[in-house]
Amino acid sequence: MSAFLRNYMQLWRWPQPLQCVLRGPSAVFHRIKLALWLLSEKWVNETKPQQTGIPDETTAARTLPYDSVIQSRGTLISGGGAGIVERLPSGAVIKSPWTDERREDCRAELRLEWQIYQRLGAHPGLVKILDWNDEDCTLTMELMENGQLDDYIRAHNERISSEQRDNWVKQAAEVVAHFHSLGVIHCDLETRNCLLDAHLRLKLIDFAGSSVDGSRPSAFVAPAFLAPDVEVNSKPTIQHDLFSLGSLIYNIVTGHQPFEGESSRKIQQHYKTNNFPNLENLQYGEIIHRCWHEGFTCAQEIVDILANKRS
Repeated sequence: MSAFLRNYMQLWRWPQPLQCVLRGPSAVFHRIKLALWLLSEKWVNETKPQQTGIPDETTAARTLPYDSVIQSRGTLISGGGAGIVERLPSGAVIKSPWTDERREDCRAELRLEWQIYQRLGAHPGLVKILDWNDEDCTLTMELMENGQLDDYIRAHNERISSEQRDNWVKQAAEVVAHFHSLGVIHCDLETRNCLLDAHLRLKLIDFAGSSVDGSRPSAFVAPAFLAPDVEVNSKPTIQHDLFSLGSLIYNIVTGHQPFEGESSRKIQQHYKTNNFPNLENLQYGEIIHRCWHEGFTCAQEIVDILANKRS
């Protein structure tokens, strides 16, 4: 069983009987795994408070029928609004569109993601793209051995060194500065979309719902990372991503998300009433504060501040 799926189940508090079933190593259970995973996602979506008016990007995935995935390509890792992610026998990772009634939308989102990766080019903060299949709209990427940053922090927070956290903050700021300079706004910038390679280097993923040159995005970030002025029809801005970056840095430094454990509605109410977590004596507190309060015009300013701190 993949570490991704195991950590995911633990994170969302899957019932123990389901966890036991999914620990079976046989490929025979692959489709059962997917069915139960989707059912659990549906349960999470129905029981977890959601922010009014802001769609959850994984709602479609959470409510899809089991037969929406026609053919398995490998071992299930995760799924989202645009499709399913699996590990291939070769060790690479493939992202495929859902095949239900949203098929064409998902294909369009994955095609957009491929086009964004082409625009951004190679960068240390981006996963390496191995292949794009235009016929079935599948994106093949390198495997990130240490999984999601969010899962890694939860599992190893007490053992993560200050130097490692510094590296992640620097790497996150650098990759955001890179894609902002090329007209891309991520719109879903959070620890869940940061992966770690074998050397624990941070790499950002999931541009399927992003904005390019001011286009309307299809993704919305989780409430703890969502700027309070974002609405369903809001035009995406660099400031929205920078707000998310502030929460991402806060998550890296503290080991938890802002207002973790509170409902989506309550978190956004905190932000809208200018009630933010205490940053006194916190490493990078000033940077986080400025991210949350539109104190930067671009991510490159953060990169420059971090470079000066290290010099």
